[in-house]
Amino acid sequence: MSVKEEVTHLDRDSMEVTYLVLSGLPGMMRRVVNAWKIEKIDDNSCIVRSDANFDLAWWILPLVPLMKLQMKGAIKSFLREMKTAAENS
Repeated sequence: MSVKEEVTHLDRDSMEVTYLVLSGLPGMMRRVVNAWKIEKIDDNSCIVRSDANFDLAWWILPLVPLMKLQMKGAIKSFLREMKTAAENS
């Protein structure tokens, strides 16, 4: 399955990007928007922030606590991979 996204905000100077997922979402997700911002600390360090918002179908709401647990693991794995890629680039 492929995901189609549209960039809705891009500011290269402030290193911000926001995108909306247009298609390819699982049926339980109605809308997903994600905003990324990179904040420089010094020449060798930065902080990457992501603010993801999910609009879910009503019938999945009872499972949200389980979804949060699953997402925590996926996010931790993603962040480890991102850190490794950044440090080895």
